[in-house]
Amino acid sequence: MFPFYLSCNIKRLTRLFILILFALESKGQEHRFSISTGGVANINSFNWSIAGNIQGMAPNILSELKFNQVTALGVYAEGVFRPFKRIEIQGHYQKNGTISGTVHDADYNGDNRSKITYDEYFQSNQGHLEAFSARVVLNGLIRKNYTLNIGIGYNNTQQNYFLLSPDNEKLRTTYLAKWRGPTLSAGGKYHITQSLYLEGVFTFGLLQYNAVANWNLAREFQHPVSFKQEANGNSLDVKLGIIYQLNTHLGVMANGVLGRSTTKAGTDIAYLSNNAQVVTQFNGAHSRYARISMGIIFGF
Repeated sequence: MFPFYLSCNIKRLTRLFILILFALESKGQEHRFSISTGGVANINSFNWSIAGNIQGMAPNILSELKFNQVTALGVYAEGVFRPFKRIEIQGHYQKNGTISGTVHDADYNGDNRSKITYDEYFQSNQGHLEAFSARVVLNGLIRKNYTLNIGIGYNNTQQNYFLLSPDNEKLRTTYLAKWRGPTLSAGGKYHITQSLYLEGVFTFGLLQYNAVANWNLAREFQHPVSFKQEANGNSLDVKLGIIYQLNTHLGVMANGVLGRSTTKAGTDIAYLSNNAQVVTQFNGAHSRYARISMGIIFGF
């Protein structure tokens, strides 16, 4: 009796082992849950300016900052939940530390950047970038080799910029820019082989922009809040990526994003050291950025 029982269980274990091996060799399967993590690099050029008064005149550009090639390295984590075949809930989070960049700070007394009263260059090699986004995606068209989808979501990005000088260690001017608002996306996936596929996404966003600055050595301003800025704007970016499934659970990926964010005119409120507040026109903020990510994907 015992040998017969043992023989039956060995056969069952053998079948189970074969099924597990077959599952591990299967590739390109869509999982109910998937998690991706890895390294990410961001680089952006960003500028803003204000006018001399709330009407946008006297002069039309009073002060202007231009951040150039601000580079930040960090890590990211993404998650996808598929409650139904055609529905995906996606989330993305990343945090980067700034490693390099420069900034140009200029003031003018005449219209159209004339009559320069201040013109200095600084380093911007400290700070951080933090971003969170969430989307609900509908896979509207599903075919054997490709899938097309649309999505709605929300994006929240903030970047803390520094103005620094090797000649003055006390200078630690900061500018914190926040972009947030709803997004609309359209994209798709194309399977080159069963285990290798490409993905692309176009995303448009309506944004609310808020910024807080601390001009720490400027005696005419209050600290730690020297002035605030706010405006409405929009963003547009495109993401292209490639994914290779090593087996049914594990894959590797790489993707890149190119985009821009811009605002309309808004308001700038300066908080002076004598407790007065000065309101002028914020002419707008403009950012062009690129992002490269590489990591692993685990599905289950």
